[in-house]
Amino acid sequence: MAAADHLDTKASSDNTTAAGVRSSSVSADPFVLVSEAIVHRVWRENCDEAFKLVVDKLRQPRRHFYIALDIEFVAGASTNVRFRPICWNTWYDHLRTFVNGGEMLQVGLALAFDLDLDHQRHREAQAPSSVIALEINLRFDVDAREYNDASITFLAVQGHRLTEHRDRGVTMEQFLNGLLRHLPFGDDFVIWVPFHGDRDFGFLLLLLQQQGRGVLPPDRAAFMRQVRQQFPVFYDVRVLGQLEKEGFTGSLTALAAHLGVRRIGGEHHAGSDALLTLSCFKEIHRRNKHELHRLHSRQCLMSGMEELDMGIKCARHIDDATVTTVEVRGHNFNKEARLIDEVVTSNFKIVGADVQLLPLGCGIPFYAADPQQDYDLMKSSLKGINEFHVTVAFMNAEGMLAYGRVWKFHLSSRADPAVAGGNSAYVRPGQLAWLMASCGATHNPNVAWVTYQGSLGIACLIKSFLAADDLPSDWCSYIKHQRGVFPGLYDVRLIAQGCPDIAKAPLGVGDVAGAPGSFCFEMLQETGRESLFSTHCRGCPGAAYGESELFLVLTDSSLMEDRWYFSGTLH
Repeated sequence: MAAADHLDTKASSDNTTAAGVRSSSVSADPFVLVSEAIVHRVWRENCDEAFKLVVDKLRQPRRHFYIALDIEFVAGASTNVRFRPICWNTWYDHLRTFVNGGEMLQVGLALAFDLDLDHQRHREAQAPSSVIALEINLRFDVDAREYNDASITFLAVQGHRLTEHRDRGVTMEQFLNGLLRHLPFGDDFVIWVPFHGDRDFGFLLLLLQQQGRGVLPPDRAAFMRQVRQQFPVFYDVRVLGQLEKEGFTGSLTALAAHLGVRRIGGEHHAGSDALLTLSCFKEIHRRNKHELHRLHSRQCLMSGMEELDMGIKCARHIDDATVTTVEVRGHNFNKEARLIDEVVTSNFKIVGADVQLLPLGCGIPFYAADPQQDYDLMKSSLKGINEFHVTVAFMNAEGMLAYGRVWKFHLSSRADPAVAGGNSAYVRPGQLAWLMASCGATHNPNVAWVTYQGSLGIACLIKSFLAADDLPSDWCSYIKHQRGVFPGLYDVRLIAQGCPDIAKAPLGVGDVAGAPGSFCFEMLQETGRESLFSTHCRGCPGAAYGESELFLVLTDSSLMEDRWYFSGTLH
């Protein structure tokens, strides 16, 4: 038996495995040995050895890795464990009460490492499994204060020996210093995999703050900022269960049974649940490996919150005839802004945009052979433009539009600030700039803006967003501004030149934001055409779980020749 297999000095039975023999070969698939993984039960006397297993693995060259997470916890005496929230605010209020008043009993971690194979082949003979599962039993004294009786009874029925946690449990200091501080929180090459992860993330965030002595932030927005900061990439397997069973909101055990995945260990034990979560994740990936956009559209959606997200619940496919256009003026700007503020974080990261200058027919650009001359002519055509319409729609990777809506903003630089947002017929450009920045749609390389022959409209937007009265004097400075505001930008007319099927589709001014978004969606389904654009993927092999970021510099239609259009990742 390998040293790693008898970490618990109490008894070898404290480790649960699905197979007696583990392969010593190293595979490019980080999940290849999930079915053979051992759940190491960690107590105070063996925690140093167990944590060293993970820390040593973290020091090896790797591309990225996956951490499945499960936490078993005890609710506080005043917590209503049967409460079911009906909206975002009551959801977070209950989550905050639960976490602030509760206490962790076990932390389960199942880590799958995608190692650097060139480095690993030199160590193949002694290479441990690429999957490590720990069940960390924390110190807990049931008599220290009052706890929820139903919570205590439930844990006892599941086989948890609470007195043993008092006598042998790992202290918070041991857990923090021995393992937690070594985990690369905030690293977007780490993919976290919880199941119904709102409480799991809440307890971990609490532990990372003042060693668990703090409290969760008072409002949901601040909590979600902390989640995105510490766990920038995660997939909640309960949310992914919707890919396999429409409307799925069941338990981990129910999902595993549906997927045909076998459990290792007991239900409601953190190590077993974490490993089962990782196994379900692996199986869902296998079933959807040819439709990775379906997983991508659910990235960073947290179960508990996702079910209450009206932007998702009311979403409509871009081809749905019930999609509505909302006219946004000063009097309803704040109301619509509250809806838009959440859509990017709900994974609606493809923004179809159309800018219509007023009066109609004005601002038609002239064309010159030199980019600077063409830019000067474009600037001249924008002079005197004070009113324009900006139509935007937010779409996810499955072609679903947030709220089933398209928003048409009526903008005027002459709108009276005293009445804008009140009874004004117009929205000031600065208000739109603030909204797009605050919701994360601009200055964000993970958001793709899509337009059609949109150089003039985008220039109009940038001009209105700038504090200065005019665009920069030279072409190169303008491009820097453009890349800063819209790091990921497509012009569908450029893309369509190399895609006959798209080029044949009808497209007119009336298609506004919907048509560019539709074309972008079609392009995202392509496996990639290097002659049109370059693709940057991060994640596990085959671009799984990564973001396929397609960037195309938007240029004026007069600059579409090969010497003037650029493709690739912009920084």
